Amino acid sequence: MRLTAFEIAVLHLRQPSGGGRPDLPVNISGARNLLVKVRDDSGLCGWGESSPRVGIRGESVETARDLLHEQILPPLLGLELDNFEQAAAAMQRLLGGLDPLQLTAFCAAELAVLDLAGRRFGVPACEILGRPRRDSVHYSGSIDGSDPEVVRDQAAVLRRRGVGSVRIRMGVDLTRNLQRLDIGRQILGDDVAILIDPEQRWDSAQALQQLKAMADFHLAGVEQPVPATDLEGMQRITAAGLTPVIAAGRVQTRQDVERLAETGGCDSVSIRISHCGGLHGAGRVHAAAREAGLGCLLGAPRQEIGLLGAAGRQFGTRAEGLTWMDECAALAMARSAICEPDVAAGPGGVAPPLPGPGLGTTPQIERIESLLRQKISVH
Repeated sequence: MRLTAFEIAVLHLRQPSGGGRPDLPVNISGARNLLVKVRDDSGLCGWGESSPRVGIRGESVETARDLLHEQILPPLLGLELDNFEQAAAAMQRLLGGLDPLQLTAFCAAELAVLDLAGRRFGVPACEILGRPRRDSVHYSGSIDGSDPEVVRDQAAVLRRRGVGSVRIRMGVDLTRNLQRLDIGRQILGDDVAILIDPEQRWDSAQALQQLKAMADFHLAGVEQPVPATDLEGMQRITAAGLTPVIAAGRVQTRQDVERLAETGGCDSVSIRISHCGGLHGAGRVHAAAREAGLGCLLGAPRQEIGLLGAAGRQFGTRAEGLTWMDECAALAMARSAICEPDVAAGPGGVAPPLPGPGLGTTPQIERIESLLRQKISVH
């Protein structure tokens, strides 16, 4: 198998409006993701996706696109691969030479090559992660609204789905945050695990005040309560022991994990495949966390087309010790999924492994066209 051409696509995804209510229309002022398509000398194609987000070491769709076009993809042209193991080893070598600013861009390239090689040689892309450890995964749900009625509606939808864990986005105002939790707990019940996500909006003093006030809700954890650059704040909140503290903002490399562990900056880390540089990168972050005695969660972007979801599903079936798995909110509502088979979870947030080779799902070309904003060829 010889890699003969790549295409980079910038997609503008449809984002749910009305606080994510599944019965309301969508707009198109949503996220922008990158899609990479690779072709071999037989005409077979593989696909990869990445979700650049401003705030992760200054990345953007534009910087990731340019890195792919100018640095990451050109050296892969003409690469000869005789088996899946060679493809995996090649991508692992390339990953080792990257700095954190390049990881999100590299994710799309790595997934595309592993998808192609898996299809060509009849193995799943997650073969690089070792043997399967579970025959299904359990995803959490998400409550993103701030208006009480929207929170109530979203919680009711999740209650009907029967999910066992829910992430609730938090704001700055303590009274409104307590209201969201109260509504969520009333509708979801006491048996559903609730994790809160302030999205780095608090400082350490606010975090301690808020978490003390939330003690009666018996939270499963708080994710990245302060900016990721505030390691001292993360240490202070973790040391208080009010609820498990999850680091997410800059968890991209083994060194990031080791720094957090050495300084007591968290109890667990949230692994995001896109930010870590793909399946290999997620695997090395997971290994570092396990070695350091930290817990592991699998995060997800708010918007994707399904390829990152497929990679997450494969990671979730093989990574040991995951205590939480986020499902992309848009996929859960079938808002942005354009892959077949669909990778959305079923009742209870339960989903089986994807059976096919490669990533196990394929973008539908006619559905990509409506989202396409730019296409660049590398050949």
